[in-house]
Amino acid sequence: MMDHEGIKTLLVISMAADNSFAARMHLIRPGSVTAIIATSGCSPFLNDEQASRQQPLYRLVHSTARYFPKLLPFVAKASFKFVRKMGKQKMVETMFAKSPADLKLFENPDIRDAVIEGSEVALSDHHSGHEAFIRQCLMYHSEEQLTLFPRIEGEVPYHSMNGQMDPSVHPDTLAESQVDYPWIEFHIYPDAGQWLFFQYTSDVFDVVEPYLQR
Repeated sequence: MMDHEGIKTLLVISMAADNSFAARMHLIRPGSVTAIIATSGCSPFLNDEQASRQQPLYRLVHSTARYFPKLLPFVAKASFKFVRKMGKQKMVETMFAKSPADLKLFENPDIRDAVIEGSEVALSDHHSGHEAFIRQCLMYHSEEQLTLFPRIEGEVPYHSMNGQMDPSVHPDTLAESQVDYPWIEFHIYPDAGQWLFFQYTSDVFDVVEPYLQR
């Protein structure tokens, strides 16, 4: 797409686990990514304890991918069917039950509509994106993933903006990541969850702005 549009470089703002794709973009074409701004970015799990700290629904899928990858297709298909049956609003309320910040944001009609309508490409009455979801989960728990961040150290500016209510990244795991990756500039928000981008949009663009002026 970059070649087609004649784009030489870009700045990446990622959400949740998509920070892994941003890092891989740099490795595929060094110099093409001027900076990575990872909102609610997830660092690779370095041990079993970090994986076990996730909230139940996240832990179910990721534990299966980590320990029983051959079972993941069945778990993913069942999960997608379960979500279709319960409805997207109920799914959000269940997934973010322990994240008041995310639930508060979901009360905003604009954000709620964006989440529900935007998820049609992955989950709807006529389509299920479980196969792509399976591939992403397996990639996230691969051996290659463990070396991903060290391989980009010092090569591309990296900011990780994280909320301590994020159900996919426990505060203890987040604190450990700050030690494991001292070259990453972390921005921590105690009152935010996984949808930090919507809650602190102005902060995100404050981080982005210096790179746009270069």
